[in-house]
Amino acid sequence: MLIDARHGIKEVDQDVLKTLDTSAVSYQVVLTKADLAGVDDPQLTAARLARQLGIVDAVAVSARQEDGLGLMQSLLEPGSTSVLLGASGAWKSPHVNT
Repeated sequence: MLIDARHGIKEVDQDVLKTLDTSAVSYQVVLTKADLAGVDDPQLTAARLARQLGIVDAVAVSARQEDGLGLMQSLLEPGSTSVLLGASGAWKSPHVNT
């Protein structure tokens, strides 16, 4: 689930996360646009978001600074199907197009 670091969790994000939880679908939360969020430590912000959501972990990424992209890619298991979900503006297209 992609969440824009500049805006945090939106209502639509919460709805999708609830649906994933009730459907027993495994997911990973990725905080996008970490370089634009105005925080000193995006990974710490992602960890706080994970605790807020009651999940084990979340990661922060910044395409402009190329931070966290390798970590995000390592979460995608070869031979499995992965889906990028997120509200409009959460930065799905750049990940698909790379």
